[in-house]
Formats: sequence, structure tokens, C-alpha cells
Amino acid sequence: MTRCIEANVSTLRCETEGHLTPYVTFIGDTDMVTADLGSLSSIISAEVVLAELKTGETFNQPSDMFESRINKLLERDDLRFVHLRRIDQEDIPAGLSFQEYKKVYSPARLVFACPRCGADCFAIRTESPKAFEQRGGKLKLIGDLTLRE
Repeated sequence: MTRCIEANVSTLRCETEGHLTPYVTFIGDTDMVTADLGSLSSIISAEVVLAELKTGETFNQPSDMFESRINKLLERDDLRFVHLRRIDQEDIPAGLSFQEYKKVYSPARLVFACPRCGADCFAIRTESPKAFEQRGGKLKLIGDLTLRE
């Protein structure tokens, strides 16, 4: 049975080297919908590979079982898991009125580890898979997966 998934594609920019890396965020109304999905980003092209994780596969460095399996399956060595390093968010003082809160609030900023050099990288654009592909990006689905429009 084909599994229909939802996702967005972000382009990450390396703070040090300026590398651009596509990154997929899976979308679901609960964690269970996306829990066994993984994506690997190419470090040489605008391409992301999406697949289901097998039992026991993890994203622990330095030996990433999912990354190794997919690279071997596709006879490649350029696909990397993009690790979330931290979430930067400003502290907002307690006791503010809603109007004051709206003035000082800024959304959290996700900080990833650049899959090429390890420096911090940040999302500079987030778009639908269709928009990503229209700009020349490539999404490859492994197994019985399809993307919902």
C-alpha cells in the first residue's frame, strides 16, 4: 500500500561557507505520522532523498545506519542527514500584556549543522515540494511513498 506523505522543503545556508543545502520537514498532525520517515540531502546538488526508516535505524553520529543504507542502495556517497543543532529563542519576560508580548516576540530560529563543513546553517527559504522542483530541485522517494500535493 502506498503511503502518502506531506512535507516542505527548506533551503539552508551555511553561515561560514555559504553552502546551500535542501532539507525536508515532514508534516503530520501527530508524531506517529512522521516518526519513521527520514530524509537525506545531497551535498553536491539540490536533491533530497526521502525514505522510511527500518527498525533499529538511527541518526546517531558518526555511524548513521539510515544514511549508510540509502547511500549504498543508490550507489552514492553524497547523501547526508541534516542534524538540528539547537533552537535559538529569545527569553520574553513574564507578565507582559498581549499587546506588549506581540511587540517583543520573534519566532524561534532553528540552527542546523551544515552537512558539508559542520558550521551553523539556517533556513533562508521554505517552499512546497512542487515549488522546489520547479526551481530545479529534485526529490527522490525510496520505497512505497508518494508526496501529497
